[in-house]
Amino acid sequence: MVNLSDHRVERIMDGEVPLPLEPYTMIKLLESGAKYTEKHIPPNALNSHPSAFFSMVEKLNEVQAQVGPQKLEEMAVQMVMEHFGLEEGDLNIVAEIVSPSKPLPPIVVTEPESPIAPELRSELNKRLMINAIIQGAAHGVQYRFLYEDKQCDAVNPELRPVCKAMMALADTGVWTQDERQFQHSQMSPAGMVNLDFSTKPITIYAKAIHFPILIHEIAKGVVEVLALSGLPKDREIRRTVLAHADTPDKEAWGITIGAELWRKLNKSIPADKSARERSALIREFFAQSASEFIDSVERLAGGQD
Repeated sequence: MVNLSDHRVERIMDGEVPLPLEPYTMIKLLESGAKYTEKHIPPNALNSHPSAFFSMVEKLNEVQAQVGPQKLEEMAVQMVMEHFGLEEGDLNIVAEIVSPSKPLPPIVVTEPESPIAPELRSELNKRLMINAIIQGAAHGVQYRFLYEDKQCDAVNPELRPVCKAMMALADTGVWTQDERQFQHSQMSPAGMVNLDFSTKPITIYAKAIHFPILIHEIAKGVVEVLALSGLPKDREIRRTVLAHADTPDKEAWGITIGAELWRKLNKSIPADKSARERSALIREFFAQSASEFIDSVERLAGGQD
């Protein structure tokens, strides 16, 4: 078995990672997350040719065409709402399965014009870690379809196994590719999400080519809303911090570090809490001051499962 964390451990030791945790903490999270991921990836996936992934993509395109986008959109919204204990009226969620023949616009990475001021570094560090947790949450929740066997099998028995196979191959790519390629990539994304704060309640607009990615994008939007409690109150500070932290080139690190953080955060919440209560506690977790939040993340990362 290839060690999924080897090349990223080297980057951490070289000080090239845009996350504020101690190197030992990041390596611990990375290696724990890699082991967790390896258990869910078929052994042959790590040696699969990229053509295997694209073959599975084509198969999922066929299955989705048979089911129809509207049904898949409804299922994705329902699964995410149930996962987070959302009720009607909490959020507006507009979900869309887009045609593979009409790719989403490419992501353009733009660098801030100037370095962030030293006095804002703690807020930037907090936002970087919140973003990692958001990415990790979306990555975890995207597999919700695996636990909805009756609902998925009722629309098409091939939906779950094909989604699982495609996502296993996609996960392999996330862990094995050089994350630096995101800094210059002009590829069209598989999905995207935006929040509209002009509506009451807030509206989440999520688009994706494939069903599990749509779940991923909706979940990302929901956790982004939960994380609003963690933004700086001052408008100018908030704008500056977001400009430096919310860039697509950090997403690969967000997933590989954040997935394990999200798992640990959920395990730290008492099991008898409802989904809605868990979401409220996660919102409170994000609301801590910058220094308290980073300390909490360090403790969380160092805790035993």
